[in-house]
Amino acid sequence: MPAGVHVVTAGAPPAAATIERLEVGFDWDVTHVYGLTETAPFITVCALLPEHAPLPTAERAVIKARQGVELLTSGELRVVDEAGAEVSPAAATLGEITVRGNVVMDGYYNDRPV
Repeated sequence: MPAGVHVVTAGAPPAAATIERLEVGFDWDVTHVYGLTETAPFITVCALLPEHAPLPTAERAVIKARQGVELLTSGELRVVDEAGAEVSPAAATLGEITVRGNVVMDGYYNDRPV
């Protein structure tokens, strides 16, 4: 396998162990992004911060498996609980990603209510 490959993976985050294996075993750099068919193209990216560089590979892989942060072009992005209240960004509470903006499609072609 060639070294120095940069992999961008989308959708459900890969397991931290998978990220670690790709980075250690193949010398590939993995970046996890999140988007939807209805967004153009992705709305979050899990980019490491400078303070993550000295961490062991296994710890960095856990960070890279998270959903990430919104992009400047994402529009209005929030993570909310079942009641619609914003959750803490500390990753301690599960939530649903909601997005509104010019990167989100308005609807499907010829999809009208019946």
